[in-house]
Amino acid sequence: MNDTLTVTEFVAIAGVAIAFFGALFGWFAHRREVRRDKVRLRLRVGNGVGVVPGTGVTEKFLTIVVVNLSSFPVTIANMGFSDAEVCMYPPLERIETPFRLPPREAKTIYYPRSCYADEKRVRGMKCAFAETECGEHVEIRRIERHIEEFLRNGK
Repeated sequence: MNDTLTVTEFVAIAGVAIAFFGALFGWFAHRREVRRDKVRLRLRVGNGVGVVPGTGVTEKFLTIVVVNLSSFPVTIANMGFSDAEVCMYPPLERIETPFRLPPREAKTIYYPRSCYADEKRVRGMKCAFAETECGEHVEIRRIERHIEEFLRNGK
C-alpha cells in the first residue's frame, strides 16, 4: 500500500479546493453587487432640548434622523410620525420634501413641543417613518419611550 499522493491525485484535490474558493468568492461578489444597488436607510428617533433660533426660547424636541447607507443619493419624499397630526415644518429648520440625501449622510428633522397641542394625539403616535421617491418605506415602531420622555415635565 502506497501512502504518497500521485501527481494526478494532488492536481485533482487542488482543483476541487480552487473551485470551492472560486465559487465562494463569486457568491460574495454577487451579494455585494445586489446590496450596492439597494436603497438602505437607517431611521432613529430621539429627544432633545434646544434653543429656537431668533427667539432664545428653550424648547423640547422630538427628532427623526434618517441616514442614507446606500452608495448613491436618495430622494426622501416624506417622513414623519404616523397615527397623529404632525408639524412637518418645525421652526428650527424648514425642511421642504422631497429632499435629496447624499450617500453616507444624515439629516435630522426637529419636531418642537409647541407643534403638539393635544397630548392624546402625541400618545397615539405609533411609528416614525421615511419614504423615498422610489417607494422604499422604512419605519420604527417602538417609539413609546421617546414619546413619554418628550411629554414628561410639561413644556
